[in-house]
Amino acid sequence: MKQSGYKSAFHIYGLFLILMMLILAAGAGMVIYAVTVQKPNGEIVRSDWPAEFTGAFSKEIIFQEGEPVITQKGFEMLEDNGLWLQILDSAGHAVKGVSVPEGQPEEYSPDRLLSTLDSSGDKAVFSGVSEDNGRSWTYLIGFPMDIAKITMNVNAGHFPSGKSYVLLGAGAVLFLTAGLGLAYGFAVTRRLSKMTRAVDEIAGRRYMKTHERGAFQDVYASLNTLDQTLREAEEVRRKDERLREEWIANITHDLKTPLSPIRGYAELLASSEDTPDAEELQKYSAVILKNTACAETLINDLKLTYQLENGMVPLKLQALDIIRFVRELVIDCLNDPQYAGHAIEFEAEGSQILNFDPGLMKRALNNLLINTLLHSGSGARTGVEIISGIPCQIRIWDEGKGMSEKQLNRLFDRYYRGAPAATDSGGTGLGMAIAREIISLHGGKISADSCPGCGTVFRITLPQS
Repeated sequence: MKQSGYKSAFHIYGLFLILMMLILAAGAGMVIYAVTVQKPNGEIVRSDWPAEFTGAFSKEIIFQEGEPVITQKGFEMLEDNGLWLQILDSAGHAVKGVSVPEGQPEEYSPDRLLSTLDSSGDKAVFSGVSEDNGRSWTYLIGFPMDIAKITMNVNAGHFPSGKSYVLLGAGAVLFLTAGLGLAYGFAVTRRLSKMTRAVDEIAGRRYMKTHERGAFQDVYASLNTLDQTLREAEEVRRKDERLREEWIANITHDLKTPLSPIRGYAELLASSEDTPDAEELQKYSAVILKNTACAETLINDLKLTYQLENGMVPLKLQALDIIRFVRELVIDCLNDPQYAGHAIEFEAEGSQILNFDPGLMKRALNNLLINTLLHSGSGARTGVEIISGIPCQIRIWDEGKGMSEKQLNRLFDRYYRGAPAATDSGGTGLGMAIAREIISLHGGKISADSCPGCGTVFRITLPQS
């Protein structure tokens, strides 16, 4: 980890140094751009070229009989560079000119001369002096360039040469950049190492929440959220595992319950020397059939649960009247001898056509109805209410003993059985989960409200299609 930290530090430092070098290169490019100009012929020269050109041009001015004359080379130099020239006498009168633009004055007072030399814009004017027998002639050369003339006064003793100071400043900037980059690289590496340890601690379930401030605040907030999410997922996994173990124990008991009498009567028939009479055969067969049906129901529930969990149940939708459909289910329940003596109040008006799978919907609503009849208690009122509309609402209620908050929270969990297997409720722990999955498969929702002593209400909403 330590070697990796140093490696990361130098990597970050290298990137930081490259960035600063690019910045310095960009700055140097801007300086070069600022101290260069383009001549009319496209050639790039230093910005002091006009001053040097003007100073050297005095050699191209000769005097004949006391009057200034421009050499042929001088003419060519002016023409090649697109420049104009004026030669002034000591009184400021223009005595000779070459390619002078319109509007340029012919006489210059001292103030006007200074104003012309200080002017800026798309042209710059430089001046020079040519001597002849003690007489001075001033000449002006105009350059079609935008050049700013800057004068800076410095201490001659402290600033003998600007280059040394420039180099010293550049060296100081590079040294400071290197130092800051290295310090920043190590600081970031420490933070990265801390985050790496945090990830390892999350994986090992040893992570403690960290409230960090600064640039990595969002990263630590995300790590805290990740740890919380993983802990919740682990708790859900443990809960499911515990429920699965409880369910396996219950389902093992439930499978043995129907198989034991089947095996017992089969052994009795196999070992009996005398052939049982018809009455005994009918009695034995009824017991075997009953327990076979119980085992078959359990197996079918397991199969349907697996199919629903994996999206393997196709919907065979039909447009049917939901009110008539539920009414027939209630009548079938009441006609079952197992629920003799129970009454279900049914409340609904008119009709409502919905698209649903009748086989799956029958399974879901039957599970809810049977659960209500089995657990509401004898003599308790039960009922079904259908409210037409979009969506359609179905209420299955009872005024029985109700459920505790713990039972209500786990009611729709797979493998959960509100009543122990010893009560012989006939439940597999999958009925409510199956009902929820089927309702959800139709795009509907199901919920339950209950408290001890006040009964239970199942609320189902089903869309039009």
